[in-house]
Amino acid sequence: MKILLLSSFLILVLAHAPVSSSHASNDMCSLRYVTENNPPFSYNVDGELKGVFIDILKAASKQGCKDPASLDIKMHTWARSYKLASNIPGYALLPTTRKPHRESNFIWVGPILNAPKVLMALKSKKIKIEDISQLNSYRIGVVRNDIGEEFLLQSGVSKSSLYRTNDPFKLITMLYHERIDLWTINYYSAIKMLSGSHFNSDATESVYTLYSDPVYYAISLGTDPEVINSLNYSIDKLKRSEKWKLIFQKYNMMNAIVK
Repeated sequence: MKILLLSSFLILVLAHAPVSSSHASNDMCSLRYVTENNPPFSYNVDGELKGVFIDILKAASKQGCKDPASLDIKMHTWARSYKLASNIPGYALLPTTRKPHRESNFIWVGPILNAPKVLMALKSKKIKIEDISQLNSYRIGVVRNDIGEEFLLQSGVSKSSLYRTNDPFKLITMLYHERIDLWTINYYSAIKMLSGSHFNSDATESVYTLYSDPVYYAISLGTDPEVINSLNYSIDKLKRSEKWKLIFQKYNMMNAIVK
């Protein structure tokens, strides 16, 4: 109870904290962008944030910000980033899958790209999934509070079948050490994360697609509409430029572009 009260208190403090000078303007750079370590969408390399969603923001800020250097992007666990954007005006959460049960929780900017959520398994296990009802027979790794976990629970998968963690990279180790049977992950993330690991990526395969839905920037309720319009306008303008395709080419994600 003390922890819950403290958490609620901190959210209230943040919500009423004075806005710093870097957030004094009413353009897209006045938003506080929050994300997780989730390559190729957003990740950290030697202290520098990279990824397709990060590059899009940086490119859009050159058009949409009075001071592009003031662009503020912070990386947390997914659970923390989601909580901030769910409770405090002026936050933008990325990347976020748009689902009916989330529709009224945010203001949506996008779509940015298509992102299939899949179940990865070791080829040696010879796992065949034909229907989601089979999943209770397996140990499934999920990121805590991620849309993958939400989807599985809403689809009737037992909570006892899920192994939850805040660290998506930990699930790779669990899969290869056979502590879980299935890894819930975005398809593009699986490719990028496995290629950067010391495990043999050829030993895994996608055995089932849970869904394939567009991914957006999710803006917290109560945010200044002028700020949201600035982000919308800047991204729409970027989409019409050659730079948009170049960003996706850089991450080998041309198939993910929303047609």
